[in-house]
Amino acid sequence: MPRFRRRIGRSFCRLGQLESAESAQRALSVFCETYWPPLYAFLRHRRYVPADAQDLVQAFFLYLFEKNTLERADREKGRLRTFLLTSLQNFLINEYDREKALKRGGGYRGRAEISLPDTRLLKPIGNGRRHDNA
Repeated sequence: MPRFRRRIGRSFCRLGQLESAESAQRALSVFCETYWPPLYAFLRHRRYVPADAQDLVQAFFLYLFEKNTLERADREKGRLRTFLLTSLQNFLINEYDREKALKRGGGYRGRAEISLPDTRLLKPIGNGRRHDNA
């Protein structure tokens, strides 16, 4: 099983603060090459099928970089390995909740559309109420 490396530079924890786009790209590449195998192995150990484990690691990396999550990693609070595994577990919980909500129709954000009958097809009856023409 791939393992987390013991000591590597912390520069990728501050990817957005690196001087050039080239150095940020290099740090990102090193980060992904370093941490993809152990995170993938962690998911496989938790019995995710290979395709799902690959997709989840890629989505997790995207989440880390879009939300600048790595900037919250603090050496004084613990190791980067612990931070990544905890973040991955929280990410998995959020993904599970999101998928569960989508299955229940929770992906819709807005007012519910209610289909009302076309009142032009109804004609008034004696007491002012309408009834069906058909």
